[in-house]
Amino acid sequence: MTIKMQTLLEERARHLLAGDFAAYAAHFLTPLPLFLPDQTVTFTTQSQLIHFARGLLDSFLERGIVAWRPTIMAQELPRADRQRLWVRWDEIAADGSISVSSDCLNYLRKTPQGLRTAMIHWHNLAVQQSCYALQARLKSA
Repeated sequence: MTIKMQTLLEERARHLLAGDFAAYAAHFLTPLPLFLPDQTVTFTTQSQLIHFARGLLDSFLERGIVAWRPTIMAQELPRADRQRLWVRWDEIAADGSISVSSDCLNYLRKTPQGLRTAMIHWHNLAVQQSCYALQARLKSA
């Protein structure tokens, strides 16, 4: 099961970095609450998620990030088509070094289309400033 989850997360990262924002957004259910260290942001539509993904990729490119690597830290056994997944996301710079890392808890739900993320709780969010900038963009969109 862990290999399947790792593959799912790597696919999500590839979609984002390739600019395939619709495929990236398809990994999530809406409404999608993101719990940040000091606030909550909720995406209510796929178009908001696509807008967020564009901004996130822009942030990565501005900071020289060329890869986004997930590592599963822990995984809960599924219960009633739901499960939790603890993930560390490493942002990889062009020289191969880890620029920053962020930890999150993903709440997944099994759907007819496969596993989808229904909620994310970010801990020690390394790119928090980017999230605030993206939230401002969403409010103006």
